[in-house]
Amino acid sequence: MLCITHDCNGECAFCMRGEPQKFYMSASIIEKIFSQTSYVEHIGITGGEPSLYPDGIRSITYYAKKYGCKIGSFFCATNGLVYSEEFASALDELYSYCVNKKLCELTFSIDQFHKAPDEKAKAEYEKLAFYSTSKNKEVIAKKDILSEGRAEQNGLGRYSNPPVKEIYDYSFDAFVVNIGDRIFISAYGDVVLDADLSYEHQAERRIGNVMDDELYDIFREHFYKIPDHWFGENKKSFYKISLKADANTLLIEPTEEKNYFELPQEASVTYRSILRNIRMMPMDFTEKTVPDDLELIYEDLPIEGNRCIGTKIYYKSSTISEGRAVTVEVIRCPLMEGTIYVGNR
Repeated sequence: MLCITHDCNGECAFCMRGEPQKFYMSASIIEKIFSQTSYVEHIGITGGEPSLYPDGIRSITYYAKKYGCKIGSFFCATNGLVYSEEFASALDELYSYCVNKKLCELTFSIDQFHKAPDEKAKAEYEKLAFYSTSKNKEVIAKKDILSEGRAEQNGLGRYSNPPVKEIYDYSFDAFVVNIGDRIFISAYGDVVLDADLSYEHQAERRIGNVMDDELYDIFREHFYKIPDHWFGENKKSFYKISLKADANTLLIEPTEEKNYFELPQEASVTYRSILRNIRMMPMDFTEKTVPDDLELIYEDLPIEGNRCIGTKIYYKSSTISEGRAVTVEVIRCPLMEGTIYVGNR
């Protein structure tokens, strides 16, 4: 995800970024990124308001072509308050370069906080081959509003994500490193592992800057390294991810799920993915919705026995009894000599 500008012509009360800044990602930052990247499966172009900086989008296409970096597809959302022919043209150039054109999307930010888009902008952008309404949200639920930026200042924010400090999903192929986790780069060139932060917190939680260090070096320093205790004394093990949910959390009834993995890195990637997505899982009440006032409180579990890592997530809401929680653990399962393992991955 590239935040090409901190500038914005909107005044949304829930904006997680905070107050706009007249700042734009320089061509030198964009060149640095694509000179070190061979393929981007999906690129999110964000801001601020990206339509205010079409030259930034042109630079993405130009430097991707110059350095032979393939781009699979892109996503971009605009408030559409002003029509920009240059913005539409810049996105069209990027669309022509993308490999997976069916996955390219431009959409409007339409919800209770955004003003209605300009009629001309709406009419013209809807003509583009990659215009889509698949990700439109007519209403943003309170539970989905982060306590960041203006949302926090205005008392609208309902939750914060636990800090992300490491890259879990990665692999090596000869001289290339493949990263599956989402990487966010701010207009200042700061590399952040959480895209949903205010400008202030982006600077605080950055893991590096592309103008100071090579991207590979920044990533390498923050790869999640499997701790020695995951292996134990017996090196032959498989790994179980256990998810236990109390009643009236993920489902009405208590639930328990188990998944097994041969490799510890596979288990760590899945573990991190569950923690990241657990808020998206609907609580299966009568209307199958999540309460607007839901808070999740994360607690690290102690490392003991065969538990490699674990987190307990407490659910706090006016509609939930105290103490309701979901527990997610990675448990090492030693294999004894002569044992045949047959499991699902």
